[in-house]
Amino acid sequence: MIVDGERLDVAPAADQLLETVAGEHTDEFQNGAVAWNNELALHVIEFKCNGPRRSLAGLGAEFAANVRLANDALGRDGMRLMPTAMHPWMDPNDVELWPHGTREVYDTFDRIFSCKGHGWANLQSMHVNLPFHGDEEFARLHAAIRFLLPILPGLAASSPIVDGERNGILDNRLVAYRGNCAKIPSVTGDVVPEPVDSIGEYHERVLEPIYRDLAPYDPEGVLRNEWVNARGAIARFDRMAIEIRVLDVQETPLMDVAYATLIVEVLRLLTTEQWLDVHGMNEWRTAELGKLFKLAERQGEGAGLGDKRYLAALGFPGSSTELKALWEHLIEAVSARGALDAGTGRLLEHYLRHGTLATRIGKAVGLLPTRAKLTRSRPRRQPLVSCEHGGNRVPARYAYLFARAAGVLDSHRGLDYGALEIARAFGKRLGVAPFTATTTRLVVDLNRSSYHRNVFSEYTRVLTREQRATAMGAHYWPYRNAVQGAVDRAVESGESVLHISSHSFTPVLNGAVRNCDLGFLYDPARAGEVRFIDAWYEAVRASAPELVLRRNYPYRGTSDALVTHLRRRHGERAYAGVELEVNQKHVGSRGWRTLVSMLATTLEMAARA
Repeated sequence: MIVDGERLDVAPAADQLLETVAGEHTDEFQNGAVAWNNELALHVIEFKCNGPRRSLAGLGAEFAANVRLANDALGRDGMRLMPTAMHPWMDPNDVELWPHGTREVYDTFDRIFSCKGHGWANLQSMHVNLPFHGDEEFARLHAAIRFLLPILPGLAASSPIVDGERNGILDNRLVAYRGNCAKIPSVTGDVVPEPVDSIGEYHERVLEPIYRDLAPYDPEGVLRNEWVNARGAIARFDRMAIEIRVLDVQETPLMDVAYATLIVEVLRLLTTEQWLDVHGMNEWRTAELGKLFKLAERQGEGAGLGDKRYLAALGFPGSSTELKALWEHLIEAVSARGALDAGTGRLLEHYLRHGTLATRIGKAVGLLPTRAKLTRSRPRRQPLVSCEHGGNRVPARYAYLFARAAGVLDSHRGLDYGALEIARAFGKRLGVAPFTATTTRLVVDLNRSSYHRNVFSEYTRVLTREQRATAMGAHYWPYRNAVQGAVDRAVESGESVLHISSHSFTPVLNGAVRNCDLGFLYDPARAGEVRFIDAWYEAVRASAPELVLRRNYPYRGTSDALVTHLRRRHGERAYAGVELEVNQKHVGSRGWRTLVSMLATTLEMAARA
């Protein structure tokens, strides 16, 4: 959902976002493999596969890239996307519905059920559509989904706070969803669908009663469609698929897709009757499964299961357990088949170690989640420190090129004096290991794009193309890929990154004295970098008023550099990259250690602000 970037209040701006990215007013934007759509509420945007997929491989990264694109567009107007299944303090009475185009369906829903409730206005869920072909596949898949459905909240619950309070329920979205259509109970049923053996029986037992009960309220038949069915899994005969609807949205699309992958593989085991045949699954009464579903929506992964029959039907050897242990068993069963890649395995391991997102949110905000506490609980940016010009070492294979360059190597051209020490102090203060390089930039400059004319110096431009490629492979790409990989992994896991690149500059260049002690380099068009530099600048000025501080000096913060490359790769909500330039006249002076300590202290203050 779309929220204000600072206050986190709901922002009804889905139409504005779609118009920004599409370049015209629209209710859909197709971006390659992912499509964006409006929803009932104006503050909600939908991301979906732009057509069927044979595999979920790579889908998490594709969704994550679209989330970054949306955040980048929203960030220009001070907004952002908020994950999880419910806004923690939204008043659903204030909802604004999508006001554009044909609104007949939305207006009919609102007239019959009133959409000013949490179950309509304040929810985000992931839908998984699984295909079938013919009666037999439909019956087999429906039985498997129906049987697994009750324990899905123990995996995906992410809505422990509603109306600004914790009420002890981990999946409040499902509780609200259950009551959406209370006026016409057949629309939602018991959330867990009824057992059926064929497509015809599904129409007879599920859809026809809904249409019949709706008719007095909807004589024009506006809602007489299979999608009006509000059970936790519904048949979509228009696309020959069954749609699972009970999964809360997670903190990152990578986790959403990891859960979807796991669920698909468990259903594969169930549809092949690994532990129980289809008839045995359908023998379970809806009321029995519904009772388990309610327990899971309230207690999440901590829900206790004491029904040995149900556990045995999922291959679990014990007579009782908690849901997380049952999911651990299912993860192991799927992993044993080689069905999970390493990335999915790591994400599922995070669940096994830390529990559902609902549990983690609860731990972060405590028992009394005030508005201020909820806002403060937003994760700060993950710090990353680097130093590209930390030394003047020449690898042995290139020593002959520098036989007469000792003076240049020992000058500001050979290395950034003091930058390595500062980077190490920053890393120690922030609790991270800095990325550092000590090979002289005169071999290959790690802070230049690979295509930049000065990536090689006059000493190494004489190398053949093959020799330059070897130098890049040995020194440039390992470092660049390590830093970029760390940023990518953090962003893909839902973190945002604060990157500080440590540099220094010569006090006199070409006869001109540089009137500056510390230079702060950043992109003025990126609000997050501006705010961080403002905070750091003011903290330094208060700590050392005698120093001359300048912004985007002695170089422009948008000039070619590692941080500018990473800015192009990630939106400003996900990544902030700045460079610190320290005048080399201070290096080794009497006040040098004090200066380094002060910079590290003020950096920490600004990073935590």
